[in-house]
Amino acid sequence: MSGRRRKSRELALQLLYQNDLAGTPADEMFVRTDEYLNAKPEVQEYASRLVLGTLSRRDELDAKLSERSEHWRLGRMPAVDRNLLRLALFELLYEEDTPDAVVIDEAVEIAKKFSTPSSGPFVNGVLDAIRRATFGPRAKRPPAVVVLLVLLASAAPAARSLGTESARYRVSGAAPWTELRAVEGPGYRIALAAPDGVTLEAVVEVDESPLPDDAPFPVAKDVLALGVGALPEVAPDPEADALSRMITRGSSTVLEAIERVVAFTSRRIRYELPTGVAETAASCRARRRGSCVGRSLLAADLLARAGIPARQVTGILAAGRPEELTPDTRAVYSASLGGVRHRWIEAWVPRLGWVPSDPGGLANAVSTRHVALARPPDPDFGLRIVSRTAELRWPPIAGLGRGVTLARPRGSSLVVTNAAARSGGSVLLAPVARPLERRVVTTSSSSAVFERVAHGDYNVLWQSPDGRIEAGSIRVDGAASIDLTSAGVRLK
Repeated sequence: MSGRRRKSRELALQLLYQNDLAGTPADEMFVRTDEYLNAKPEVQEYASRLVLGTLSRRDELDAKLSERSEHWRLGRMPAVDRNLLRLALFELLYEEDTPDAVVIDEAVEIAKKFSTPSSGPFVNGVLDAIRRATFGPRAKRPPAVVVLLVLLASAAPAARSLGTESARYRVSGAAPWTELRAVEGPGYRIALAAPDGVTLEAVVEVDESPLPDDAPFPVAKDVLALGVGALPEVAPDPEADALSRMITRGSSTVLEAIERVVAFTSRRIRYELPTGVAETAASCRARRRGSCVGRSLLAADLLARAGIPARQVTGILAAGRPEELTPDTRAVYSASLGGVRHRWIEAWVPRLGWVPSDPGGLANAVSTRHVALARPPDPDFGLRIVSRTAELRWPPIAGLGRGVTLARPRGSSLVVTNAAARSGGSVLLAPVARPLERRVVTTSSSSAVFERVAHGDYNVLWQSPDGRIEAGSIRVDGAASIDLTSAGVRLK
């Protein structure tokens, strides 16, 4: 079960408790409660949804609870139990993507943590009685999207494959092979070739596969020693150390910490064209502005202070004409160069290696416009676009300040088990928001594994060889598992 969903429920309980005892309006609680303000955006989103939904239907929920909580009037219940029952009942009745068993089990565990020893069995009995009276002996009806999955499974069209962005550039110059840099990184590759034996070409490819999000943050020293040896040295600076801690606080993985740093540099550090004055991480941080040079130096410095090795990359942001660039950079476009000189970063992630990011607003990914160089280019160096596909569209991530920060999705493994299907079957996984973008795994056992599942809400459907179908729902925001035997719905 998702740890973040548990945090959302606990935070929602705290807010409902505050509202119940002090009458504090929801909008005021959201802006004055430190635990809410310090929570991660996804925790805030689900917690606020639960709070607003529970408060909007409190009279209805109280009426149902009064019918089933024999010998206990709501006013005489412990305040924690009363608000936990309201919260869980709202989720049971109106959050259809969460299985009944999960809602009740979570409520029981939270009751054990925050209330009396007898509260767990009491909460379980009340909620289960309402569930059976409302839905009968089986679990709540499957979400409409699960019914759609059954239809999709019967039609069995091909699942969508991951997209790839590619570009081919013809390279000119006196010795261009000494300036270009071949790259073989996670989701980003540059290959050099001379098709006619004379002309040098660079092929840049970027794929949209999620990166495995299994490297915990902070990085252990022994892991660093095995991977890169040691962190780059940084100058003593208590203010920079404090800023790095503030930005990365709450990150559970290295990829998440990188996202937070890139969101900071892209939203809180205003972009300006190079002025000819040397930039440093300290000057960019103090002035709250900088060119791509200053932003990348600052991002690398903040990551290094957080224990994540990072380095600046020199390269070209390729463009066939000025209009392909942002308005801020069109003034420095060079037709002979084939774009503008640019800087970005690479951060070292355990088990992945050096992962590129652009501190201007792209975390854990770059585009095929980013052409890495081994050294600053000579005056006669140039790129010419031979071919280029459409750029991939990365999803936005949360962050403070203006602007939009995009990021490559983070992925985790998902294990699906079904004890009722010992002969295996076909297991279908589909995002709740985009059910057509589904993945199918065929297994001969009672378990199936999906790797690199992008974080989000999913529906799962298991079709056995005899035609039996079970379905369930789960949120993936780390390594996850779902047992359709206990948390699923029998559809056929």
